[in-house]
This record gives sequence, C-alpha cells and structure tokens, in this order.
Amino acid sequence: MTAEQAALLEEVRALAETDPQAAIGRIRQGLRPEASPALLFALGALHAKTGQLAAAEGMFAEALAHGPNFLRARQNLASVLAQQEKYTDAAREMRAVLAQAPDRHPVRLGLAGVLARSGRHEEAISELKELLRAGHDSEAVRSLMANTHLLQEDHDGAIRAFRALLARHPANVQARRNLAGILILQEKREAAAVELGLLLKHAPDDHASRRTLAGLHIDAERYPEAVRELEALLRDQPDLHDVRLTLANIHIQLEDLDMAVQQLSTLTTLDPNQHDARESLAGLYMQRGEEEAAMRELRDLLRRAPDRHDARRNLANALMQQQQYADAIPELNAWIDGAGDRKGEAWAVLAFAFRCLSHPDMAEYAYRQALRYSPDSEELRLGLVKAMMDQGEQQRARPIIRRLIEHDPFRPELWRLLVNVDLIAEREEEAVVGLESARRIGVSDDESLLTLGDLMVEQGLPATALKRYLAAETDGPGAVSRLLRAIESFVVLGQTDEAQSLLARIEESGGTLTDDQRTRMTLAKAQVLGVTGDDQQALALYTTLLGEAPLDGRVLMAMGRLHQRAGDTGEALHCYERAGRANREFQAPALVRQAQIAVDQEQYERAVMLLEQSLEIRRRPYVERYLSQVRRMLD
Repeated sequence: MTAEQAALLEEVRALAETDPQAAIGRIRQGLRPEASPALLFALGALHAKTGQLAAAEGMFAEALAHGPNFLRARQNLASVLAQQEKYTDAAREMRAVLAQAPDRHPVRLGLAGVLARSGRHEEAISELKELLRAGHDSEAVRSLMANTHLLQEDHDGAIRAFRALLARHPANVQARRNLAGILILQEKREAAAVELGLLLKHAPDDHASRRTLAGLHIDAERYPEAVRELEALLRDQPDLHDVRLTLANIHIQLEDLDMAVQQLSTLTTLDPNQHDARESLAGLYMQRGEEEAAMRELRDLLRRAPDRHDARRNLANALMQQQQYADAIPELNAWIDGAGDRKGEAWAVLAFAFRCLSHPDMAEYAYRQALRYSPDSEELRLGLVKAMMDQGEQQRARPIIRRLIEHDPFRPELWRLLVNVDLIAEREEEAVVGLESARRIGVSDDESLLTLGDLMVEQGLPATALKRYLAAETDGPGAVSRLLRAIESFVVLGQTDEAQSLLARIEESGGTLTDDQRTRMTLAKAQVLGVTGDDQQALALYTTLLGEAPLDGRVLMAMGRLHQRAGDTGEALHCYERAGRANREFQAPALVRQAQIAVDQEQYERAVMLLEQSLEIRRRPYVERYLSQVRRMLD
C-alpha cells in the first residue's frame, strides 16, 4: 500500500463514522487501478454498512483477487453472500476461511447457520458438533443446534437440544417458547405448560405465551390455573375483550355465576357492542332468577342488533315465564319474521301466549301455522285441541283427540280430554267407555277413576262404582272431597255398605283432613247409622257436630230427618226452622220438610203456605208437583 493510499484510508475511516456515503465517494475518487486490497476491503465494508450488498460483494471479491489470502475479506464476502441468500457461495467462502484458519469459531458458526438455512441440516449439525468438540459451547451454538433440528422436523432431537440449551441458559425465552411449541405439537401439553410457566418467570410480559398457557389449562380443565393466567393478562391489558369473555365462560364452568356476571358486565360496559357477551349475561341473570335484569340486557341488545333472533327468542321466552303474555306477543311476531328454520317453534310459543290471554281463536290459527312446519308434532295437535275446546268447539276437537289416542294410547291426558268432550256433550255412556278403556290399559289416573265411579253411581251400578273409587289414591284433598261426595250419593241411594267402605278407605289413608271434610265425614257416618237403624248413635254424632257448629245447616237438616222418622215432630220442626234461619241454602228444603210434617198432621193449608214459600225461594219441579197434590187434598 502506497503512502497516498494509507493516508486515504485513514481519512476515510474518520469520515465513515459520520457519513458513510461520503466516505464511499471519497474512496472512489482516489481509487487507482493498482489499489491495495485494504482499500478495496474498506470500500466493500462501507457498501455493506449502507446496505449495498451487491457492491460490497464486488469489492470483497476484487480485494481477494488482489490478495487471495486476505481472510477478513473472504469472511466478509461470505457474510454478504449469506445476506443475499447465496448460501452455496457463502458456504464455499466460509469453508475456504476455515481451511486456512480452522479455529475461527464464529466462521464455523456462520457456516452452520448458512447450511441450516439452505436445507443442508446434517452438514450444519456436523459443524455445530465440531464447535462443541472444540470446547465452544456457547448459547448461540446450542440455540442453532436446536433450531436446526426444528427445521429438520426432528422434534425429538429439537427437544433434547432445547433442553440442553436451557439447562445452561435458563433465561433464553425464545428457546423455551420454541420448546413449548414443539411439546404442544407432540400433544405433550402438561410438559408444555411447565415450560411456559418457567418462561413467564423470566418474561412476565410475554402475553402471547400467557395466553397459550391459559389455553392449555382450559383444555386440561384446570380452571383455577387458567383463571390465574387470564386475570394476569387483564391486569396488564384490561381491554382484551376476548380474554374477559373466556374468563367469564370459565366461571360459568365453575358455576361461579357471580364472577361470570361481573366479567360480562365489565365487558359490555367497556364495549357495548359485545353482543355475544350481553346475550350470555342475560342468560346468567335468568339462571339467577333475575328476570328483569335479563330482559333489560336483551332489550338493550336488540336495540343495538335487531337481527339477533336468538336474543329475541330468549326475550320472548323470558316474558312468557313472567306471564307477561301481552308484552311477549310483539317479540314473538318479530321472532317469526326472522326465525328462519325455527318459525314453527315461534308459532307454537305464540299460540300458547294467545291461549293464556284467552284468545283461543287466534291460538288455533297459530297452532295451525306451527303444524305446517312440524306436521307430526303431537304436542302441537294437543295444543290445537285445547284451543278448540276453549272456543267451545268440542265436537271439532273430538276426531283429533281420537287420532292422537290411536297414535299414543298410553297417554292419560288424551283420555281425559276425550272424556271431558263426551261429558260436556252429555254422552255419559261414551265417557264411561273411554274411562274404562283407559283403566284397562293401565293409564287411568286418580281423577279418571273417581270420575268413572261418579258415572257408575249415576248409572245405578254402586258395586262397580265402589271398585273404581277404591282403586283411586285418596291422599290429596281433592280426592277426599270427591269420595265424600260419593259417600253422600251412596247414603241418598241407601247404599250403606258402599258408603261405609269409602269411609273406611278415607280413614285408612291417614291423610290430613280439613275442618269441613271432618264435618262431612262425621255427618256421613251419622247418616249411615240413621239408615241402618242405629238412631241413638246417629243422634249422638249429630249432637257432637252441633256442639262444634251450632248453625251448620247440613247437620240440622239431617238431625231433623232423624227426629221426623222417629215421630218426634217437635224436635224435627225445631231443627228445620234452625237450618232455614242459619243458612239461605237450606231455606227452601227446610220449608219442604216442614210442609211434609204439616201434611202428616193433616194441616194442609199450612203445608200449602210452606210449599209456596219454598217455591218463591227456589223453583223445583218435584216441589211444584207435591204442592199440586196437597192442594187436591184440600179440595
């Protein structure tokens, strides 16, 4: 190198620190054909520094042409070749450097990197092993070894290499992140979670890794651990809406509805357009029994997103649950307009709302619309039947009920409907057939058996009626009242054995009776005793009842009949008069009884007067006939 070139080189070195481009121009200005390799090297370095890689490559190559043993020039040439992804040429130059200086470990490390990037993984690993054998066990070597195995898709080798690296350099966050990723690919999620936990100790702000760790905990149903990681994310970044939604869903899984509501409320406050979150929040309010809060959220959601048909359905159903049927109908109509393939469901709910609002004609129309979408639905046909019956259209409903029974004969409700239709139409015999059919196939309930017993009594079949009554359970107060009516009917018909059997059945059931039921029981026992001739015991029971309720018209009337039959007309009249004064219900029959006594005493005018008074209170055909007979006696 000439003195002139040396001076130029010194000048350029100073200029390169502040203005590399000016330094390049200065060298080119002073460059001569006989330029030294050092000057060419300096120019190449400046080109490399300013990103002019092709120019740098040319200068380094020219420097080597002037000085083939210029290792720094060859090393830099290899570097710019690698930067231009000319990996084969770069590897060649690096091998040339190592041939002259095998202990240049950075060059061998660079060679391994070039080989790895060019897909020559085995050669890269061989160079890295050479470095390790030479005692150059650095973090960079171990990291490149692991990443080369990863590029080679040798996951087991990569895991071993990353573990070896992390054993020496536990704070290498990227290595631990890569290791966790490989473990996840291999479905080793527990091990991956451990690595991510260690990573976060060194890099607590690595939010992506924390998200991944939370996801692993969720997949493994380790919900408390997932909650911890998600809450840590939200402390740093409270506007991570998806994280807050995930956290709320975990609280739902844990059945911690209060925390879920808290997270969803916060989310919808931060972002009112979080429609899924608002709908979930409404659902949680419904679960907690806070229907008003749920409906408030759903209405707010529908104001912002009126096409959220599921939300409208939920609002309609919430209103239905609150029995706010009139408010539900507009929502149901809007739901029908956008329900898509769920129109049938919408029509069915609308039909039920109309029934609840006592609009059976509109309910029938809605049920028929629903049946267009679900023509085989027995529930819809049953609703249609009830809507028809609500309109008094029992005869239109009867064929549909029959078809439903043919399809499902073991459904008690259908038989009850059929029987009700027949009873309303005064077809008692057909009602009996229906009730007996239900009993024989084993689908009669207690109500049906009691009704069947009542019909058997009316048809003059007391023995059969008794069997049906006894087959019914008598635990409920309704059943006891029905049996008491049956007992009273048996007493009137003189069927004392049947009456006594039912009285015994009620007593055996051990159920709690109301005061009125106890009175009726005692009264029935007394009446049975009276019919069977045990007047003294009957009278004792009547007296006991009157002691408890001195103005009970039923007891006074029964006691009067007992005295009348025994010929004690004075006591009989006293009882009848008290019964008439005690209760308007007994005024008319008490007057008739007094008239009977007057006839027995041949006091016909008094009898006529009493019967006329009775008819003024209540007209009864048999009383009118009796009055006519008494008047003839006067003639």
